[in-house]
Order: sequence, then C-alpha cells, then structure tokens
Amino acid sequence: MKVRFNSTQGFILALLIHVLVVGLLVMSSFDTEKSIKPESVETEPQVMNAIVIDQGKIKAEAKRLEEAEKKKQDDQTKRKQEAIDTERKRKAEEKKLAELKQQQKELEQKRQQEEKAHKAAEQERVQQEKLHLEEEQKKQADELVKLEAEKHQKEQEQKKLKEEQLKKEALIQAEAEKKRLEEEAHQKAEADKKAKAEADAKRRADEDQKRRNAEMAVEEAARAKEVAGGFYGKIASQVKRNFNIRGFKSGLKCVLEIRMVPGGDVISVNVIESSGDSRFDRAAEIAAQKASPLPVPDDKKIFDQYFRTVRFRFNPG
Repeated sequence: MKVRFNSTQGFILALLIHVLVVGLLVMSSFDTEKSIKPESVETEPQVMNAIVIDQGKIKAEAKRLEEAEKKKQDDQTKRKQEAIDTERKRKAEEKKLAELKQQQKELEQKRQQEEKAHKAAEQERVQQEKLHLEEEQKKQADELVKLEAEKHQKEQEQKKLKEEQLKKEALIQAEAEKKRLEEEAHQKAEADKKAKAEADAKRRADEDQKRRNAEMAVEEAARAKEVAGGFYGKIASQVKRNFNIRGFKSGLKCVLEIRMVPGGDVISVNVIESSGDSRFDRAAEIAAQKASPLPVPDDKKIFDQYFRTVRFRFNPG
C-alpha cells in the first residue's frame, strides 16, 4: 500500500530528517574531539559553544526551507494566474483580429471598387492622350518630311555648286601643274645640258691630265732608269775594286743581290746564282760588304724604286 503525503507533511518530514542528520554529525564531531584531545578545564565550554552554533544553523535551515516552500507555492499561484490572464488576452486578441480582418475585407472591397473606377478613368484619359499624341506625332512627321525635303533640295544645290567649284579648282590646279611640270622639264633639260657640258669638259680635262701624267711618268721613268743605269756601273766597279782576283781561274761569274738603306750602306749580300765555286761566291759577298757604302742617287724616289735591292752579274775579269 502506498502512503500519500500532502505538501505540508512532506515539508515537515524533510525538516525532521535534516535535523536528525545534523545532530548525528554534531555528535560524531564531539566524540572525535574527545578521543583525540587530552582532558582539560577548557573542554566543557568548547562543547557547549559548538552545540549552540549548530542549533542556530538548524533554525536557519528550517526557515530557509519554509521560505522556499512558500515561494514555490506563490510561484505556482502566479503561474496559474498568468495562464488565466494569457488565455483571456489570447481570446481578446482573436476577437480583435477577427474584427480587423472584417474591417480589412471591407476596406479591400472599397479599395477594389475605387481602383476599378480609377482604372476606367485612367484608361479613358490614356486613350485621349494617346489620340492627341498620335495627332501631334503625325503633324511632326509631316513637318519633318517637309523639312527633310527642303534640306535635301538645299544639299543637292550645295553639292552642285561645290562640284562646279571643285571642277574649276581642278582645272586651275591642272593648268598650274602642267605649267610647273613644263618649267621643271625645261629646268631639268637646261641642268642636264649644263651638267653634260661640265662633265665633258671635266672628262677632257681629266684625259689631258692623265695624258700629261703618263708622259711625265714615262719621262720620269726614263730619267730614273738612265740615272740608275749610271749608278749600276759605279756599284759594280766599286765591288770589283774590293775583290782580290788572285787564286781564282778566269771566267768565273755569279749574280749578287745587295740590300741597302738610303746613303748606300749595305745591310745584306746574297749569291742568288752561283759561279760553281763556293770560294769565289764567298769572296764576291765579302767584296760587296767591304765596298759599303756603295754609290747611290740622292733622289729618294729613285733609290726606293731601283736601289733598295740591287741585283747584278758580278764579273771581276
């Protein structure tokens, strides 16, 4: 069988259990201190003070639990009242909402009627404006066609005048260009004629100068060759004077190549065609070196052309 308790009985039962637990804890603490601490005069007052403090806590806890239970009951009562108030407000709002919906429906019907009337009036106004606009547009189109025709006629007249003007200008330019080309052709012909005459004169002058230069070169070459021929004999004679012919058989000859610097100093002597007797060849080389400086012309141009390297057949006999 189950035992049922109301809220007051439950509160009292909970309070008794709480007091019992606190009392057991206090007694346990007292026994523990008694077993650990030695007996003294001060022990008894300390135990009495602890019992007084614990009783205050018990009363405070009982009061707190009673207040909590009261607050709980007050909260339950408050929630019930709030639920009643909420339900009352909900019903009032539903009623108000239904009234608002009805008003809105009536207003919407009125608005639709007014809108329909306004739309019909607007359509009539738009139709009238459209007709008026079409008439204005037709007038403007007719005026535009007229203006375009006048404009086209003026453009054609201006185009014709411009073409005639361009033709006149083209004729004038063509005449001027023809005259300019004729003048240029005349000037070019005169310039070509003058250039040809100058070129012919220059060519003749160049030919005369070349001819004179050639004649002078021939004369100079002949003179240089004549001068050189005289010095060749002198060189051969001076080499012979320095050659000792004793000890060599007669009829021996060799070709000597002598290189000199301006002034006639000999820098080298070579036998380029042997006599067949090496002693004779060697003696001829020594005689050419002893004969240095050899007689040469003072004219540097003749020296450079004929005497830097001299070859001659040496015949001491």
